[in-house]
Amino acid sequence: MSSASRKLRLAAALFTVYVLWATSYLAIKHAVGVFPPLLMSGLRSLLAAAVLYGLLRLGGQTLPPFRQWRDASWVGIFATTGGSALLAMGMRDTPSGMAAVLYATMPIFACLMLVFWWGARISGLQWLGSAFGLVGIILLNRDAFWGSAASLDGPPRLLGPGLVLASAACTALAAALTSRGKMPHSVLASTCIQLLVGGVVTTLVAIGLGQDIGRPSGSALGAFLYLSLVISVCGCLAFNDLTHRAGPAVATSYAYVNPPVALALGALFLGESVTGQGMLAMVIVLLGVAMMLYSTTRLSADSAPNLINHELKQ
Repeated sequence: MSSASRKLRLAAALFTVYVLWATSYLAIKHAVGVFPPLLMSGLRSLLAAAVLYGLLRLGGQTLPPFRQWRDASWVGIFATTGGSALLAMGMRDTPSGMAAVLYATMPIFACLMLVFWWGARISGLQWLGSAFGLVGIILLNRDAFWGSAASLDGPPRLLGPGLVLASAACTALAAALTSRGKMPHSVLASTCIQLLVGGVVTTLVAIGLGQDIGRPSGSALGAFLYLSLVISVCGCLAFNDLTHRAGPAVATSYAYVNPPVALALGALFLGESVTGQGMLAMVIVLLGVAMMLYSTTRLSADSAPNLINHELKQ
């Protein structure tokens, strides 16, 4: 591959994770207005898994034996049933830009889980980053916290953001399990298994709760296909390629770019307000994430969260 081709490939991958992934919040916000969140997340993962399996077969590969599926399956359940589904549920009552800022706390959750569950040791800079993330979250939801003390409509106003934070925590757990478990050697096969198992479990839960699609509009169906094929499939491949060619630090740098892009898109297309308080909260959260990721890149692989499968977030 020539130098120009490599640069073009790198630019395309960066555009995918910086810009296209930021549009996922806008697409989810549009889709959940028609699709039940759980069912949408499950079917989306199944469609993405089918496409990835086709790519595997075209490359002359196949899925590993079932005995090697256990850890990848658990990652898929936490990432899809917990991560994607809770994010879609939370975004019914959360502005898309605000959801992007809240979800940016995922690396902080991942690092703290490794500390409290696996006994990993983190630096003072990482603790400081965690504190900044918490302050940013409280500032972003300040009106909802105050509303809950003054009236009965406070708890519902916190439910959506709470579900988004829970989705970030579930995805963080999936990332931590990825670094600790025995995953298939092929990243493509591993991701396919995760999406397949997570999609099956989420879809079964949705059916058990009586969710059905009904007759979605053409625009809602387009948003669903965009999430499945562009965000899940293309985003997955771009992120893995970036991680392999440029390293995790470059690949995970999208965590700084997605929130401001999502805020701008929400204001432009959904009429969401961008307040000074919200901008300040975003800066504080992203500063905390920057501290966390910067310090994480200096730790050994045994004590830092593996963010290779961060693409399962949405």
